[in-house]
Amino acid sequence: KSLILFFIVKKKSKFVAKIKGIMLHKNNEPQEITPREILKKYLKDNGYRKTPERFFILDEICKTQGHFDIEQLLQNLKKNKKYCVSRATVYNTMEILTQCRLVVRHDFDTARASYECNFNNSHEHVVCLYCGKIEEIQGVPTETADEYAKEKTGFNILSHRLYLYGVCPECMEKRANEQEQSSVNNEEEEDFESNK
Repeated sequence: KSLILFFIVKKKSKFVAKIKGIMLHKNNEPQEITPREILKKYLKDNGYRKTPERFFILDEICKTQGHFDIEQLLQNLKKNKKYCVSRATVYNTMEILTQCRLVVRHDFDTARASYECNFNNSHEHVVCLYCGKIEEIQGVPTETADEYAKEKTGFNILSHRLYLYGVCPECMEKRANEQEQSSVNNEEEEDFESNK
């Protein structure tokens, strides 16, 4: 439910509904739709050229597990000698892929934006405020938030993003150890001062 690709288009007198990568025809026979088909339609509908480089970038993103930044994507693209893709092409294509919701951009309060493939990928994020570690969790019940937002605004909620910020177990343990060490140091200083 994280990001639902939902729109109705009229195609050769047939209405087609696209939801989360499945194309349902009027006769209700489901057919898979691929990220390439979504991009192809988006490019055509918005007057962009269909270049092999754009599809190459999309394919690389779909193969990538988890979050990545532009630099990591550029490194992965350079490993494959199939196409020589410029930095400008990558940035422009990322903008297009974000607009058509095949890729989602995350700003986790870090120096660089993170991205991830958004095709059939439903999850939320928990971010550590100390070390920046990001965990993905699935199954967070968000229906109540969607219903509340719809009730308050009248919007038909199609998608949402949820970021939960906190402190990871490793940082909690590290801070507890630091506090314990600080407490021991304070006691040693007090003992030293009292023995003078």
